[in-house]
Amino acid sequence: MIVLSATSYAQNYPKKVILNNDTVWVFTPEQTLRLVEITLERNAFQELNDSLKLDLSRCEFTSGKKSEEINLLNQKNTIFIDFMDAQRRDTQRISKELNKNRRNFKIYRNLTLVFSGAVLTVFLLR
Repeated sequence: MIVLSATSYAQNYPKKVILNNDTVWVFTPEQTLRLVEITLERNAFQELNDSLKLDLSRCEFTSGKKSEEINLLNQKNTIFIDFMDAQRRDTQRISKELNKNRRNFKIYRNLTLVFSGAVLTVFLLR
């Protein structure tokens, strides 16, 4: 950044002015004023640029965190789907076993009724 005082105007021109890494020769006070204006604008734009870079880095950090969170939620969802599939398979297996047990119970009950009826008939007819 350049700092020019009122004594700059009283000095003889041409004058050598060093801005950051650049050397500029000015020949009139108007050029000096314009150079100061340009430098101030440049500094303002540089501050804005730095601010935007900082905002961009924050956004990149936030998007990285969100991406990580999405990946974790996808993993959690996959685990939940696998769990639900396992529960469904277990439910189907238990349902098949229950149906088999019900069928066997009906068969044994009917056989018991028939056998009891046959035994009762034999004792009654004797």
